[in-house]
Amino acid sequence: DAATMAAEAGPFVAAAQAFLSEAEFGQLASWFEHGPFVMPAVPDDTWYLQNLAVLPEGRGRGIGERLLTDCFEQARAAGHARVHLDLYDGNPAQRLYERAGMQVIVETRVPPLVARGVGLHLRMEIRL
Repeated sequence: DAATMAAEAGPFVAAAQAFLSEAEFGQLASWFEHGPFVMPAVPDDTWYLQNLAVLPEGRGRGIGERLLTDCFEQARAAGHARVHLDLYDGNPAQRLYERAGMQVIVETRVPPLVARGVGLHLRMEIRL
């Protein structure tokens, strides 16, 4: 949910600053300046899927579908009406999400971020 995302932002920035070079951290800082334009707010009735990943050797075996189904079940059990996630255009996982019934609801391109290699950003949704 939005409160969890906000609470995790501080530790993420501290870890990133320790890990990234000064130039890389500057690029990340640019993201924070323009990122709110890219990532729409998460509505209160929405479960936000932050990360879903399957190791390359596990792909093509239905693991992603099972993880996504579990996410939907958890969201429904928690009383959420929908699930949102964000990804960049061209991410092969988009096909997985579409097969599961998710649809693109927002497309965003922010020119200052495009200049830094950040292309079209997609927000996907499924109503539960």
